[in-house]
Amino acid sequence: MPAASGVSLPERVAFRGDTETFNLQWDFAVRGGRVYVKPADPHSGHDVWRAVPVPACLDGHVMQVSADDNQLWASDDQRNVYVMVNALYRPEDVARPWFWTGRFGAPLWGGGGTHLPADTKAWSLSVLSKFRDRTWTDSAGNAQPAGGADCTTAFVLNDEGNRITILDPWLTGGDDYSYRMATPMGGRLRAQALGSAGSVTFIVDRYGHLFTRNWDFDQSGADQIFFRYSYEDQRGKPTAPDATVLVADNLAPVHGFAAYQLPASGWVEQPAIDGTITDRISIQKIDGQTGSAARILRVEGERNGETGYWEKPITANAWTFVGTGDPLRGNTLAQNSNAYDLAAPSGISYSAKLFGAEAELHDFDTAVADNDLILRDPATGATATLVLHTVDGLRPELSLDELTRALRDHTTFGKRSADLDGTDRKFYGVLELPDSVRGALPGLPESLRQAVEYLTGGREFTDYGQGAGPADLAGHGRSVTVTIDRMVLHGDHTLTMHRSGRGADAGS
Repeated sequence: MPAASGVSLPERVAFRGDTETFNLQWDFAVRGGRVYVKPADPHSGHDVWRAVPVPACLDGHVMQVSADDNQLWASDDQRNVYVMVNALYRPEDVARPWFWTGRFGAPLWGGGGTHLPADTKAWSLSVLSKFRDRTWTDSAGNAQPAGGADCTTAFVLNDEGNRITILDPWLTGGDDYSYRMATPMGGRLRAQALGSAGSVTFIVDRYGHLFTRNWDFDQSGADQIFFRYSYEDQRGKPTAPDATVLVADNLAPVHGFAAYQLPASGWVEQPAIDGTITDRISIQKIDGQTGSAARILRVEGERNGETGYWEKPITANAWTFVGTGDPLRGNTLAQNSNAYDLAAPSGISYSAKLFGAEAELHDFDTAVADNDLILRDPATGATATLVLHTVDGLRPELSLDELTRALRDHTTFGKRSADLDGTDRKFYGVLELPDSVRGALPGLPESLRQAVEYLTGGREFTDYGQGAGPADLAGHGRSVTVTIDRMVLHGDHTLTMHRSGRGADAGS
């Protein structure tokens, strides 16, 4: 690779951003439409920046990059996404050469490619590796084995800051922006910046609140083909030693290992920083360590007039300041522990009548997994609140012909609208009867007791599609089916709710 000439490049890269980034082996930077690389280890003795070989169509057009683990992603001036694999090895390694592709999306990473969304504010590549991360921690605290193939995701923050779209090369490509991870506070918190590494995402809002979340498509409950999930308590159960054993156990009639715990892990607010900070943040893996806790957080800032960054392991309670003397590049944040920057609720609510009770679900968001289903007795005003858990899973509305055409033509496969529309969108669902509601049932009006019995049968968790695979959802089996105007819970019994305020009658 030729040495860089005539461009200004840093001595080291401390933040994984979109024009400078790094993995455990290399620093990368974009200058003048080209990508440059040098060893990340400052003591390697080879600290010369060199030009990265790229396809001719990308040369001179690179605008942004992001690296994690064994991959480097680049976007060009048309927002096309390109992926370079083997990014932890040396480019001259014949067995594992640096290799670029513009292919993206189903089937099997062979789709026709994708773009960053037009309203992208920030984005970051995340790779959960079965070789280096080895495990991730679910919401039961179980260390689960990373999947048989690396879980690769770009987390993309929109301009408004309240939407995080996921781009996964194994899922639908072709500019399908329908898969999302909700921001904190029911998907309403507006983030200023975002970083991600090994399926752990780090955000900051305009008031300096810092949040992290361990989440990806596989962990969310969405991949019913390879993984087994449960809302039943999985704490204390043994976990599989590796992904191969896990998949075999999932297929067995009797399971010996813990399922992935649902709901998936939520956002954790990190300790506040006592000092000046900016919205320039970063998260990175810790070399030689495994698991979700092996992450370092960095936040650009200042202490006593010295510039640098605040840093801590993700599980630590205190931040350490590292002085660099470099000019601050981020936007200084007005820290306020009592203020949060929130977007408006979705405004998409559904209602129905059931045994004389009124059923209401307010402000549905496709990315928010837990929704209150409020049952109200109109005569007394008494309520019983169930929890509808939904997971936006593998797209079921596909045919063999579509798959065949996609494999042949490298075309879009299973693309959906980013927002709800008039087309059915099917979710995996479970309806939870909280212990507090179960205990209060004898004293509630008859309408509420009948409605709860009808919907749950008295069970703590009632399946409305969580145990269904894509083929089941494609038919008329269990699911939570949603359009902009209607939500239908298909299970042992059916509840049809219509968009509130539309004047439509609803019922069972």
